[in-house]
Amino acid sequence: MTQEELAERQGVGHQALSRMEQGKIAPKMERLPVLAESLKCSIPDLFRFEKPDNDSYSRRAGDLLRELPGMKQAFAFKLLLKIVCLLKNED
Repeated sequence: MTQEELAERQGVGHQALSRMEQGKIAPKMERLPVLAESLKCSIPDLFRFEKPDNDSYSRRAGDLLRELPGMKQAFAFKLLLKIVCLLKNED
């Protein structure tokens, strides 16, 4: 999703969304549910600043895969396996 698409979903301009991303302004409380849904996260996730741990990444990857129908899920998983193998070989 582009910044413009997200801004449109939020009912704000892309410059306002950019300022939100930079922490210069905060989104209105009533827009938080739409923002979280658009970003496929929870409202508390919008306010977390710490780096996610490996378990968080694993859970999120699993969540994303579960959102796909069967054949697309299998295809995405095969791509993920190839990416992981490539990254392991870089070390």
